[in-house]
Amino acid sequence: MKQWQEAIQKELNLHQENNTWTIVNAPNNANIIGYGTIDKYKARLVAQGYTQVHGINYEETFAPVVKMATFRMLMIMSLQYDMKIYQLDVITAYLNGELDVDLYMRQPPLPASMTQLGSQSLVCKLNKSLYGLKQAGCTWYQKANSTLTNIGFKQSNYDSTLYYIKNKGEPPLILTLYVDDVLIFTKHKPTVDKFISTLQSKFKMTGGDPVLFILGIQVTSTPTSLHLSQTSHIQCLLSQFGLDNANIMHTPTIASDIANGVALNAKDHSIYHIAFAVNHLSHYLTSPTDKAMTAVKHLLRYLKGTAD
Repeated sequence: MKQWQEAIQKELNLHQENNTWTIVNAPNNANIIGYGTIDKYKARLVAQGYTQVHGINYEETFAPVVKMATFRMLMIMSLQYDMKIYQLDVITAYLNGELDVDLYMRQPPLPASMTQLGSQSLVCKLNKSLYGLKQAGCTWYQKANSTLTNIGFKQSNYDSTLYYIKNKGEPPLILTLYVDDVLIFTKHKPTVDKFISTLQSKFKMTGGDPVLFILGIQVTSTPTSLHLSQTSHIQCLLSQFGLDNANIMHTPTIASDIANGVALNAKDHSIYHIAFAVNHLSHYLTSPTDKAMTAVKHLLRYLKGTAD
């Protein structure tokens, strides 16, 4: 179909522009990883990270994201100090990561304009990170961190995704990262515009407008209030589990589940009204059971009744 062809060509053009790989002869004894695509009228070329070998193709994989406590603190600060919140999205963020190991991938089916004569026997030597690689998130965070610190940002000792800069004659600017989402807090719009211009010279980005929706949270602000809502996110979850028309529940957990762990989780339960339920259900993530699924649906039906 034309839509698929256009999506695939757009994705391949992006990699050519990004210089993601170089076509080379396959080294002897090299572990050649595979590739795949994620398609929905939008193609995404991905590496088959499950074919990578630890210690040869990758080492570190951890990439931090902003702590929810930090996120809530910044929201409160923005209201207290009359700061505006702006949002940026880094386009294909993971492709900016720089690899510290040699990685080779089988060639995807490239159009004639991107192939070399007799290249069927050649492979792609990755120059940049690629979605699907074990270290993709880590290399992107390292690139983002080095870029921000190089332009003058100070990194928080409390949260490694929280940054701060104060230039002479300008109000402070606070920034935080959640993968490819960037939130900026400041009182001075020209400071934001200047920073965005600097960042856009480093990465392809969209946004720069006041935040409306972030991390599944709808943000509604007025001069005197800030309202955070997950109504639309809850509706999506209900649809995903086929519970759009289900009756609501008035408690977040089944009574027997509460009895099993209430003593251990009393302090969390007293702070967040679904904290215990989420914590208890997380025990079943790696080995879900019918009972756990029933409890999940119970929690979702409770959320349906409290979504607003």
